[in-house]
Amino acid sequence: MNIEHLIYFITTVKYSSFTKAANSLFISQSTISKAIRSLEHMFSIEIVDRTSKKFKLTSEGEIFYHSAVKIVQQYKDERQLLETRLVSRSGTLILGVPPVTITIVHKILADYQLAYPNIQLRVLEIGANKVYSLLKTGAIDVGILIHPVNDAELINYPVIKSEVVCVTNEKHAVSKECNITWKMLKEKNFIY
Repeated sequence: MNIEHLIYFITTVKYSSFTKAANSLFISQSTISKAIRSLEHMFSIEIVDRTSKKFKLTSEGEIFYHSAVKIVQQYKDERQLLETRLVSRSGTLILGVPPVTITIVHKILADYQLAYPNIQLRVLEIGANKVYSLLKTGAIDVGILIHPVNDAELINYPVIKSEVVCVTNEKHAVSKECNITWKMLKEKNFIY
């Protein structure tokens, strides 16, 4: 779930208007419409009554709105707490990193240590499932996970976007393809 989509939705409810919300957020009305459609699609519900002449939420939309407000407030509170801890520039930050991502985030960790030399960075190189469970219990402060992570209790902040690359022998059935889809690889043997 994208926190910005929730903010767009909450702002639209506040103004009871897609146009006014878009103007207040300095974005296009279509961006807000797409974000709300995305939320509706994600939860398989309609949150805005599009049959009404005036802006109106559905009953599911009312429930969704109250939860969205709580989620965004929790996000703001947690972000403020994290910023306060980081600005203090002292203490320990415990980070969970799956082994598959450690080389990708190495530069980020090095930059962090240069920016905050008085914060002890404790890196736990553990599996993604363990990172997730430790985040949920609060045993670690920050975790690196590979998307998608669908958990409203966790705040997602994209760090790196990367494409998946398929490397094959030139004799492999997919080696002549320009673009390889997951569907194409579904029935293929990866290890002989």
